Amino acid sequence: MKPQPIRQNTFDSARRVAAESAFPQNDSTYNNVIDVPKERTQLLNAIILLRTLEDDWNGHGALRPHPKALDTAQKFITLFPFGKSFPNKIYPGPDRSVVMEWTGKNEEGDILITIVPYLLGAVKVYTANRFEDLGDYDLLPGVASFPQPIREFLPSE
Repeated sequence: MKPQPIRQNTFDSARRVAAESAFPQNDSTYNNVIDVPKERTQLLNAIILLRTLEDDWNGHGALRPHPKALDTAQKFITLFPFGKSFPNKIYPGPDRSVVMEWTGKNEEGDILITIVPYLLGAVKVYTANRFEDLGDYDLLPGVASFPQPIREFLPSE
């Protein structure tokens, strides 16, 4: 399969994300989110943007996402099931992870999936700082199908 071309605005966004001046001095990593459209190609382009980050990308010593965590995130999006809503946010986590968020999709709470090499950790976040652990799931390089348990709790389109 031929790779999708990267649009110029993707490079412009990468420069904004990678630039130290893009983030106020008092922001934490979790506040530095990249809002992405709901299309698979644009999510994959967001992962390409995350690959451009260097250590200390936020000016506060944050490490760039682990390359294998980015590979796992890419596989997650590539295998993403039809009929489910794509995450509306993707951003680097403080532990070299990649975080995907589904916010405002469910009255029952928001869903966060933290991706590290070959592993997905899912939680549902409710108001008043209450959360529910939805489990940890493997996503190994040779797997050709989306993890069924995750499919069950993702919001539908």
